[in-house]
Amino acid sequence: MFLADSSGWPAATLYDQYHAPGRPHGLHVDSEALLDSFVDLDEQAGRWLKEQHVDVRTLDLICVHQPSVPFVDTFLTRMGIDAGRVVPTFSHRKRGRGHPPPPTGPGRPRPPPDPR
Repeated sequence: MFLADSSGWPAATLYDQYHAPGRPHGLHVDSEALLDSFVDLDEQAGRWLKEQHVDVRTLDLICVHQPSVPFVDTFLTRMGIDAGRVVPTFSHRKRGRGHPPPPTGPGRPRPPPDPR
């Protein structure tokens, strides 16, 4: 099962010269719009799971993609999800207050091995 709410994606966009010619290159964040996109995400997920006839407690693994460690903790609490069933998408290395180094997510849940 997969749920994504893409309406908030334009709030934090990383443009590059190959995929967005004519756009300013680099990361562009609309903090207010980004925050607004998370306001009722737990309610959206709850409704969607109900429509699918799925109880979140029956899911073996859950992946919450990358906003921040505090957001994930809040989301899990509101959804009643045990953190032990969540696929970690954050590096264990210290890189600031709970923000993951890119790229993380379902396709790359752990940092690459140290080549040394």
